[in-house]
Amino acid sequence: MPRSGRPGAQRLRDGMASNSGIHVPAATHIPGAGTETTGAGDVFAAAMAVGYAKGMGVVEAAHDASEWAARSTTAPGWYGI
Repeated sequence: MPRSGRPGAQRLRDGMASNSGIHVPAATHIPGAGTETTGAGDVFAAAMAVGYAKGMGVVEAAHDASEWAARSTTAPGWYGI
């Protein structure tokens, strides 16, 4: 699932963006989000995998991952998680 920071993430179908894909907006309601973005994509990918492993659907897991990724950008290093 390609991530694009503030615009969010988009699920591709057959490797191509299409109308049949989904778009998950970035979690913009997190205070301080965007302070330190290093590693946000890694947090998104890990949270997406955990959510999916817990039985969430792709859309629900992506929304959850978006929240975790946004939270990870509120402070440098581990302090943002």
